[in-house]
Amino acid sequence: MRFLVQAGLLPGNDLTQKFRVAREIGFDGVELTHYDDQPFSAAVAAMVEGAQAAGIATPVLCGGYRGYIGHFDERLRNAAVEDICTAMSLCAGAGITGMIAPAAFGMHSNGLPPFGAPRTPARDRAALLDSLRRIAPAAEKAGVTLFLEPLNRYEDHMLNTVAQVVDLLDAVGCPRFAAMIDLFHAGIEEADSPSTIARYGERIGHVHLADSNRLLPGLGHTDFSAIFRALDDVGFDGFAAFECGIPQGRDSREELAASLQFLKKSR
Repeated sequence: MRFLVQAGLLPGNDLTQKFRVAREIGFDGVELTHYDDQPFSAAVAAMVEGAQAAGIATPVLCGGYRGYIGHFDERLRNAAVEDICTAMSLCAGAGITGMIAPAAFGMHSNGLPPFGAPRTPARDRAALLDSLRRIAPAAEKAGVTLFLEPLNRYEDHMLNTVAQVVDLLDAVGCPRFAAMIDLFHAGIEEADSPSTIARYGERIGHVHLADSNRLLPGLGHTDFSAIFRALDDVGFDGFAAFECGIPQGRDSREELAASLQFLKKSR
């Protein structure tokens, strides 16, 4: 397992400085994050240039597109599909081999008022299948893997568990699609994260790291030793990326370094 850190967590005045901090702390690479209104195509050159200057890998992209693949607004769903396909072609030339997408984020929660979703589960599934089937040729052509991320019930209503993601991916049948597990979301939605990894480990291509309180690993009560044993048992050899919060007022470099050492000891 190799450890990444999301670019937004790193201190520094520009991308090159941030990436150098990641390398100095001991991370194996940086997970690029791009949540701007402009799609990834407008930022890829600066990101890749910064990484090359710092001498660190950027194997995974989180974000980089408008809308969501399960968006209620068809214009934005189509925009997400278009942007993801375009980003994949750019990723292939920039050493980025994986791209992350949830079904949606913050559009609706069945666990919060008004409770009733504006679209039926059958129509949700149809929309997701359509989006994924349109993305599949671009993923295969670029050689970039799409990691489909389940979120907790308060952030999305369509895909909350790894099992739901695997079921959807089975219906698409694209070898360039994989499930991922975010340990914060899994702590809410999975009955037992190590058991989920044991059952679906061959389908899990990427991991997001956060403790039970969404802070840095080591600042909550998640049993990372049990999770790492489960990942080792299924032969996971991908990346695990920090996607979490840093307590306000603390030195981010020191906190990231301490958390990384905590995880390495937990293995």
